[in-house]
Amino acid sequence: MGVFFASNWAAGVALPVEYHAFRYKQSGEHHNELITGVAPWLRFYIPSQSRHRVFGEAQAGALYNAYWGRQQVYDPLGMPRVGDFKGHDFGGFVRIGAGYSYFLTPNVAVEGMVAYQQGGFTSGYDGLTLNIGLRAYLGR
Repeated sequence: MGVFFASNWAAGVALPVEYHAFRYKQSGEHHNELITGVAPWLRFYIPSQSRHRVFGEAQAGALYNAYWGRQQVYDPLGMPRVGDFKGHDFGGFVRIGAGYSYFLTPNVAVEGMVAYQQGGFTSGYDGLTLNIGLRAYLGR
């Protein structure tokens, strides 16, 4: 969600939510992951009166990752068994990218963006991202 605050400038906050589930039938393992966060963003649209708009965006945010499941572990004698696990992780990230928006209405756009992201969790989420979705703006 965002708001236009000056000519061709918009700012807002994204509330990312992701859920991942993995199942391995042969070993009886399963992994679940729920990621939530808050990510303020700032965007500049190249001036145009068209519904087709090109933009650049900068974003920084904080993420919380909760994970749980069952996985194969080894006892002190090296014998495998399936055991429960759970935990959590915090991470921050910065992202800079460019994209294209097609405004369906003055306040809602379908868009795509290619961006480079640095940061995330201890496992690392660095690299290029492709985002496709809707963006809504309050009043315009």
